Amino acid sequence: MPLRKPYRDLNDELSRYNVLPRNVNLMKFYGSRHHSWRALRYIDDPISLCGMFRLLVDWSSVDGFTVGGDSGYSVTPRGCDVKVTTGSTANYDAYIRSVSQLKDLQAVGKKFLIEWILTELTSVYNLNAWIRIEYTSSDPPSETVYHYGFKIINADLYASVGNNTNQTIADTGVNLSAEDQVTLLRAEVDPTVGVGFFVNNIATNYITTNLPNIDDYTLTIHVRTTGVGGKSLYMGQVLVEREI
Repeated sequence: MPLRKPYRDLNDELSRYNVLPRNVNLMKFYGSRHHSWRALRYIDDPISLCGMFRLLVDWSSVDGFTVGGDSGYSVTPRGCDVKVTTGSTANYDAYIRSVSQLKDLQAVGKKFLIEWILTELTSVYNLNAWIRIEYTSSDPPSETVYHYGFKIINADLYASVGNNTNQTIADTGVNLSAEDQVTLLRAEVDPTVGVGFFVNNIATNYITTNLPNIDDYTLTIHVRTTGVGGKSLYMGQVLVEREI
């Protein structure tokens, strides 16, 4: 079964299944350049629609997440996004990661995807950021831990995977800007086969080496300033979807 197209209207789809609301918005994509926010009810538990498991991560609070960092850090949920800010000293970090893992996300023969909506960067100088799902979390983040996701180094955006021994990291060719934005990051995983990476619905990389072979994953956003001056990353809601 193919995964859904990223611009399919989940509002209409969810309405057919009587999902009840609670303080959340979901972005509806009309195309790569036009979007709007629409009110939707919070999905308290994973649900199965059309043969798919879906989980929408809500930033109305940080309940269910661990936050931390060096002196001066802050992690602020803002409903439609979460703001992750480092202190102003070089090599200071800030992070947010889920307390529980996504269990059995990587099942044999079951494709899955993760979508992140990057809504703002305050600087693209002296910046490192890790946006990914990973088996275990550390500070600083391990580059080789089991993971799928993206890494930001200054303005450059990279696709990254690790198998707990080695990492494969590839330049997406996308240069990010310090501004408000709607940058859709997506990883589509076919376990043991390969993972496709997309930025704003455009394919950028396909990686087949050093793929993780672990089932359970933690959601992680980790930001580091490598120079003087704090850095902030704003992350919109996160969608996880897997074939049943």
